[in-house]
Parts: sequence; C-alpha cells; structure tokens
Amino acid sequence: MKLGYLYTSTIVSLLFAGGNALTKSAKAAKKTLEKAIDAISPATTFPNLPEECRGVVPNMLGEFRFFGFRLQGVPAANQSNLANWTEGLLDGAGNYLGGPREIGGIEWVPWVDGPYYVLAINSPAGLVRRFCTFDAKDYRTSVCTGMDARDETATETLYVTETDEDCNAMSFSIITTKAWTKDDTEIANMFVDNVEGVRTGFEFPKTPAEVDYPRRKVASFQGKVNYKWNSRGKYMEEKYIQKGKYNPAVNVITGIKIKPGVLANPEATVIFLAVPRWFGGVPSTLNKITVDLTSEGPFEDPVLEPFPSWDMQEVGNCDKIQYVQSMEIDNDGNMWVIDSGRLNVFATPDNTCPPKLLIIDTETGELVDEPYIFPNAVAPYDETFLNDIALDNRNGGVAYISDMFTPGLIVYRRASRTSDKFSNISMFAEQGLNWQFREEDLGDNAFAVDTNGVTLSPNGEHLYYTTLQGLTLYSVSTAALINNDADWADNIVNHGNRTGFTDGMTMDCEGNLYHSDLNNGAIYSWNITSPDEPSVSGKFVAGNDDDMWWTDTYAWDDAGYLWVTANFLPTVFGASDSTVPPKTQQFEQMNIFRISTAAAAGYQAGDCST
Repeated sequence: MKLGYLYTSTIVSLLFAGGNALTKSAKAAKKTLEKAIDAISPATTFPNLPEECRGVVPNMLGEFRFFGFRLQGVPAANQSNLANWTEGLLDGAGNYLGGPREIGGIEWVPWVDGPYYVLAINSPAGLVRRFCTFDAKDYRTSVCTGMDARDETATETLYVTETDEDCNAMSFSIITTKAWTKDDTEIANMFVDNVEGVRTGFEFPKTPAEVDYPRRKVASFQGKVNYKWNSRGKYMEEKYIQKGKYNPAVNVITGIKIKPGVLANPEATVIFLAVPRWFGGVPSTLNKITVDLTSEGPFEDPVLEPFPSWDMQEVGNCDKIQYVQSMEIDNDGNMWVIDSGRLNVFATPDNTCPPKLLIIDTETGELVDEPYIFPNAVAPYDETFLNDIALDNRNGGVAYISDMFTPGLIVYRRASRTSDKFSNISMFAEQGLNWQFREEDLGDNAFAVDTNGVTLSPNGEHLYYTTLQGLTLYSVSTAALINNDADWADNIVNHGNRTGFTDGMTMDCEGNLYHSDLNNGAIYSWNITSPDEPSVSGKFVAGNDDDMWWTDTYAWDDAGYLWVTANFLPTVFGASDSTVPPKTQQFEQMNIFRISTAAAAGYQAGDCST
C-alpha cells in the first residue's frame, strides 16, 4: 500500500532542506527516495469515527504496541538505487548499512490535558518523551516533538486511525522523519519511520509524579478572579461589589513570579500574581496562591490571597501598594515590586500617588528597603505606566523597567538609590500592524502601545527590549545605562523581527529568549547567539487555540521550569467571541502554565553563575 503523495512530498522536502544547493546525485536520490517511501510505507487512513466522537479530542491515555518499518539512510554513493532503499544494503563484511528494517515496541501515553498528551517511547536509551498537540480542525492529527537518544530535536506526526464508541483512541499511525546532510548537498544519514500502534491497555505503569510534564496547566480561572476575603467572607465580597470596589469584569491577572522553594517542596508552591488596577473595582493588586504540584490539577478558580496583607492594598493611601503590573524576585528571595501609583489608567486616571519601587521579603512580607519614589522627571506622575521589570542581582542590585506611556527604559540602582530614564525611537510602537484574536480581526493599531517586554542576557551585559505593537527585537549595553553614558544609544542593536507580537519576555541561562506570538496563541524561543533573526531561527515552544491566548508575563521556578500567564486580555477591552457580545467588557478566563524547556536553569535575577 502506498503513502499518499502529500505526505511523501512533505517528508522528502524535510529531508532535502538544501533545495537548489543539492548536487545532481542528491537530486537523483531525492526522486528515488520518493519511490522508496511509497514502496514500503503502509497507507495512512482516517477512520469513520462514531458520530458522537466527531469533533471530540480522542482519549490517548494508556498503553500501545507499535510495529512497522524504518527506512534507514544509505551512503550517498548508493542513494539513487531504489533497491538499496527498499531491500537494504550490506558492506563487504555483511554489516547492515541501510534500507528498510522492521521496528516495534511499546509506547505509553501517561498524561492527557485536553488536546495535549505525552507520548513515552520505550527505547534502549530509556523513556524518550514526546509532547503532542492535536490539530483542532479534526482532532485526529497531532504533532509530537521532543528529544531523541542523540539529544537532538525529533518530530513525529501521529494520526488516530480508530476510536471506540467512547472516543478512546484504539489505533494510530506515526510518521517520523530525521535527516543529516553533508554541506547541504548530500544526505549523510536519514531515516523515515512509519509504524502502526494498537491499544493494549488503559493504564500506564508509572505514577503521575514520575512523569515530567512538558506543558502543564497549573491553574485556571473561569469567569472571574476572586479573593480570600476576611472572616465575613461572602458579605465582604458583596459589600465590595455594591460600593464599586470589586468589579469581576475587570480583574485580570498579568504578572507572575514563583517563590523560591519549588525544588525542595513542590507540594507548597507559592505563586505571586499581579492584578493591575486598569479600571476601578480591583480590591487587591498584589496577591499569592499556594498549589501542590505533585497533585493532578489543574486547580480551578483558586482564590487570591492579598500579599503581603489586605492592609497594604488600600486605594488612595500612597504609603500602600496602589497598582502592580509586574514584579521580580532576586537571589535573596526579595520581591522587587513596581508600583505605577496611577489608578484607572484606561478609564478616568487617578494621579494621586507617585510611582515607586518596593522591595518585599517573600518569606515575611516585610519591606526590606524604604520605598523608592521615582522623580517626576524619570516617571511623570500624570502619564507614566511602569510595565515590566528585569533584575540584575549584581552591581548592588539594578532594576530595568519599561515605561509604556512615556516610552523609554528606567534604570534603578539600589546601591545609590538613583534612577534615570532613557528614550529612543526604537521604544515607540511600530505603526500599521494588524492584530488578531481567535477568529476576530481586531484591525490595525488595536494595541499601538510602546515599550513593553524587557529581559537580560545571561551575563547581564545586555538588556533586550521590544514594544507591544512591534516585531523588532532590540538590545542595549547595560553598562551604558548604569553609567548614564551620553552616547548610550550608540550601543543599541537591532536583532531583526520576532515571530509575532509579545507582551513579556524572559531569558534562560543558555541564552534562549522566550517570547509570545499573541496573534496565534503561541510561545517561541530564540537563542541570542544565532546569526539569524528570531523570525528565521526561532523555535516553537508551546501554543494552543483554546487556552493560551495572550501569554502575558513569564517567570522561572528554582527547578528550572518556565511559567506563564495567559489572560485573554482582548476580551477585557471589548474583543468579541462566542460568549461575549461584541465590544462588551468582560473578563473571560485566565490560565497559568508550567513548561519544561530542557534548559539547564531559568534566569530569574540576572546572575546565571549561581
């Protein structure tokens, strides 16, 4: 039986990435390979699903036996001979060099979360993982990515070929491709696997705690974000609503940071969350929740506990916390909180309180330093919007803060308690760009906002920044900013375009910069040592059409995992969908994800040497 032309051409295109650079012999090998794949590959067919299972994500949880063929690469000099591909090739000593071979074994699916699942393959190298995502168009096709035994990226396409009446996947086909080329002209080695899998059980012989989830939804808020009220509970909530001090429609979580201690005690993981006071009706702007990462989850609608206390959330009292968009935690466990001061910035602004920076001990909730009030010349009291923060634990402690309304970067030096503002044309929104949200075209310039995401290189020598409406990624020398050099702007570097708009950004200790693609509900990474711009050499990390819209702010835990909030922000500003009437302001949902990135460590406080 033959593999369809669509799949054949796709596989061969992947293997011969050299394109026009291929030699004449390699082009001949390409044609021969097409015939070889058709000659040995079983057909990939889609089932006639039970009516009740159409448009439903099939249950993959369980154990499967797989069997099929591996089409192994052959030396370049022998690639144009079809028999070498389909019948095999031996050297003079009888050693196998290439061609088809039968393969088989056991695969497990130990974890399922909606359209996501983990495929665990029993291999000689151990338990090889793949993180799989179903295509929302048919829920039959999924793409699985992970690392192979060579510690290299591997990608598989899995097709569910049969389900039972309960929508359990009963069989599947998998196509795996991998190729190594020599000077982009000859195939040095390659293989194509085409296997069939049949369910042999519904259990996985490991406990959930023994499985490393690549993407896990830790918590989910549906309809509203609520708080841990005082002893009067529901009565206090109702009073806040009646007085306009609590409006669930506009309580949206943006910033996230993880308290140190996850590695030692995952059962009591503390997550700090910011709820900005964009509009009136936000009772607490800095909060925390505690979750048990060893349990299944996700935790549905956890209540926020004001941090460090209810007393510190008093609106209009400039000695208290007024408006938090984001924060960061240093290597001593102290949280650096940027308080914009201004309230209701997207309604009728209240400029009573000045912008300030607070440093709070995450263990005790006590202030570590006296609050630092930014000078009006640095952060204008009636205009500023302090948005994001990157923190360097060295040089006595330095914070780099983006200002979204008076475009620029603010540098705060803890040792001298001084600050400066730096502005450049690169910090202004790029005009005329189009925004999308799910199936809705939001039009051009829907979020034409300036300086936004900031993050530091692992050595702390460069600050990377971007605008919310903009695709260009820039960096600047931190030494030039710390020293307030007159020619600081001469150190700005344009790194080219990213894949999509982003709100926050972050960096790991291997120099991988993580950013969002807000129009498509996705996250990408790009290594800062790459000679190519991010849109060319960037890598897909995670994404979903259902629950990862507007990935806002990133964080790391001390176990090396990346965290991110997804808050569906356009719904709060009037974007329409199936449940929210057009232009009606209403919080819809917010999700918190924990993602394994395979990086050695996360970059939380500007010091990857510790």
